[in-house]
Amino acid sequence: MKVSGFVEEKSTVKAAGRTLMDDLQHQYRVMFDNMAQGAFYQLADGSPVDINSAALAMFGLSRETFMGRNGCDPGRLTAENGTEIPPRQHPAMVALHTGQPVRDFVAGFHNPQQQRFTWLNINAIPLFREGESTPYQVFVTMHDISEQKRINDIHLSRIHLMQFANTHPLEKLLVEALDEVERLTGSVIGFYHFYDHDNQAVLLKEWSTGTANLFCRAHDKGGHYGVEQAGVWIDCILKGEPVIHNDYASLPHRRGLPEGHAPVIRELVVPVKRNGRIVAILGVGNKAVDYNETDVQTVSLFADLTWDIAERKQAELMLLQASRQYEVLTNTAMDGYWLVDAKARILFANETSCRMHGYSLEEIAAKTLHDLEAVENDAETLAHVALIRERGYDRFETRHYTKGGGVIDVEMSVSYLPENGSFLAFTRDITEQKQMQGDLLRSKNELKLANELLEHRVSQRTADLQAAIREQESFSYSVSHDLRAPLRHINSFSSILKEEYWSILPTQACDYLDRIRGASGRMGALIDHLLELSRVTRAEIRVGEVDLSELVAATLRMFEETEPHRKVEQRVQPGIVALGDHHLLSQLLENLLGNAWKYTSRKTPARIEFGTTLVSGEQACFVRDNGAGFDMRYKENLFKAFERLHGCDFEGIGIGLATAQRIIQRHGGKIWAEGEVDRGAAFYFTLPAGP
Repeated sequence: MKVSGFVEEKSTVKAAGRTLMDDLQHQYRVMFDNMAQGAFYQLADGSPVDINSAALAMFGLSRETFMGRNGCDPGRLTAENGTEIPPRQHPAMVALHTGQPVRDFVAGFHNPQQQRFTWLNINAIPLFREGESTPYQVFVTMHDISEQKRINDIHLSRIHLMQFANTHPLEKLLVEALDEVERLTGSVIGFYHFYDHDNQAVLLKEWSTGTANLFCRAHDKGGHYGVEQAGVWIDCILKGEPVIHNDYASLPHRRGLPEGHAPVIRELVVPVKRNGRIVAILGVGNKAVDYNETDVQTVSLFADLTWDIAERKQAELMLLQASRQYEVLTNTAMDGYWLVDAKARILFANETSCRMHGYSLEEIAAKTLHDLEAVENDAETLAHVALIRERGYDRFETRHYTKGGGVIDVEMSVSYLPENGSFLAFTRDITEQKQMQGDLLRSKNELKLANELLEHRVSQRTADLQAAIREQESFSYSVSHDLRAPLRHINSFSSILKEEYWSILPTQACDYLDRIRGASGRMGALIDHLLELSRVTRAEIRVGEVDLSELVAATLRMFEETEPHRKVEQRVQPGIVALGDHHLLSQLLENLLGNAWKYTSRKTPARIEFGTTLVSGEQACFVRDNGAGFDMRYKENLFKAFERLHGCDFEGIGIGLATAQRIIQRHGGKIWAEGEVDRGAAFYFTLPAGP
């Protein structure tokens, strides 16, 4: 009997161990298959072991195709400089050969299923068997950074173009801009042409380097195309909006290509508008895959940016030319001067004055100011002379006739000489200066209009973004709300099954039923948090004076009542008051303090602080603890919904900090965090100050 009991007990232990192992494998499989990052395992000989769904989507392959390969190389990888990466330099192979992890390796890959080029951040971790120094397999994770890299590349290209414009003429700037747009969109054709709205004609201006040297030799720089003569590439002018032709050969209204022009497969052309009129077009062509709205945004951005820079350069050139003219005038010609008597007769004039008015010395000596003055009549001129005699000096502008019948603008500086009763007049021809001032005024008005247009665009895009955010929030609320009904059914029917059929159900079925209830409970909690986040976003804010110190103390008392066995040192700075919504700020502090309470649960002694400090001259509140902390490398993920830095080590959904951020943003404040692993964390936020 003892032996039999021992064997039976041993069998029970083995069965429990198998069940635990099965559960662990199931949990691993669920986690592995549902990772946001792509991941796969590869043996040292290159054979694939396993791959998750995210990686298959990134590669554009089916599981059968991937697992059927000799090696895990999904295809050609491209370096950031555009060169192909040899297979032995792929991160997985490097990790296997060196035994060292490969981290943050950036490479590009063409996804055949999605017909797009994807940029990946790859990490490869070699795995070793106990006692062995050579890895037997490698674990590879991949993160799609295409959008992040696209935005970064656009930003760098914009900076490059603005710097390039400072040292290069307009023609080279246009070519450089086209080269950048080609690179960013994966195109091999690029052109930038000006449009004359009044004459309905396109001025052929510039082509990209590749288009001019390698791809197409049919261009006629400086030539004009009437709208009625041009092909489908001016559809954007006719429609007044960007145009994509992804199947050029199927267009019924195409007119063919000129001799020497390479075939066109697909093209994207966008208009540049100023003051409601199209002033230029920028086109790209022959991308390996279809153009899309992302390409439209990129090309439109650089089309507008290049035009703005070109306008600025043109204005600078005009200003520089005017400045040089003025400089030559002032450096090479002395002011004219006259000696005039009390009756406004010219007694003497220098050669500059003669040249200024077109007279010889003899001719000008026979003139009076009445003969030259184009603004004042004779009586006004004599009155002005009498006024200068009284004051002793006057400086003014007027206009003079020249010998040829023209009129010049002049600046006069006149002094009275009492010793002989005459007047010494210095005269400067300011005709060109006046013209330049008019040009500058017009340029200033044009710049003002451009700025007003830019402000309008920014306001419009901001409004569009806010509308999109509101629509997304409404969608999240509706989806979360609609999910609650089926969950209630799952819980109800599960409860009925348990109550009425528990005794007759197999053990495994009962276990499955418990799992269903547990999963639905977790999903219910997740939906509740989603609704909470949506309510925070949509709730009306009632601003009033809020005693944050009192709220913190009350919240900590509530946690103490929930877990009376815990000993937590509390430091709460008294008298901290802010303006805001009492309910929302209470929820904010409950989330932040709840995190601190949770992550200090394994610390002895535990400590939680609340107070204020100055950050860059602005008062900020903080919640600080000495708990588990976090790695600052991942601080950008803290406030993302459902992002959890501690995995399953601590309970939670991952929505609390996202809710806290929404509350602070709705109050017009800022929130950020600092932390160190196992040394604690501090969350800072700003709010409008109380009275």
